Amino acid sequence: MSSDPRPIVRPANVLVLSKDPDDPNNKPVYDALGPSSPLGKITATCATVEDVKGLDPSVLSSVSVLFLAWADADLVAAALSACPSVKWAHSRSAGVEGMVSPTLTSHPCRMTNAKGCFSRTLAEYCMSACGYFAKDFKRLEAQKAEKRWDQYAVKEMSTQTMGVVGYGDIGRACGALAKAYGMRVLALRRDPSLCDGDPVVDAAYGSDGVGEMLAESDYVLVAAPLTA
Repeated sequence: MSSDPRPIVRPANVLVLSKDPDDPNNKPVYDALGPSSPLGKITATCATVEDVKGLDPSVLSSVSVLFLAWADADLVAAALSACPSVKWAHSRSAGVEGMVSPTLTSHPCRMTNAKGCFSRTLAEYCMSACGYFAKDFKRLEAQKAEKRWDQYAVKEMSTQTMGVVGYGDIGRACGALAKAYGMRVLALRRDPSLCDGDPVVDAAYGSDGVGEMLAESDYVLVAAPLTA
């Protein structure tokens, strides 16, 4: 981060809102805002509304940035109400639906999210779920429990089709990994023309084509935001 050529206008005073302050995914932020960082500092970390209420008023008044790591709507609203100088709230996740409240939507601060941050991990999870059914892992677990190892036929994923509802960053990451398996990939999005020339997509549909896409799919990934 120190190689960024843009000048630091004002070091940030960051309040971390995290249900698990020891979450290892928060470590890059903690490291970047260490004691000698010119970017700013972490003023406090709160896991509950009571934690926010327990902060000294001088700390609350100094906060300019909220870092949101799986913080719920009540926690975010409490922090915004208690910190009069907040200019920016950033969500570590792409989804922000669990954080939204009238307090947030009416607040003048800028709200951003970490689009793409977990797309690869979610794509790996998606393919693991497909493999669970294609290779009948449930049967393997049952055989393991019974100490019995019967042979059985499994499906080949390269002969199957994945339908992606909500072809954004997460949807495309899942589609790309499915394509690496040799699968056929179908995409459903508001504007299917945005998939023109995309090497991952075999066919794209608008919202009126959802029935057709579902009929052709062996697996359906729903990656549309809850705020859609």
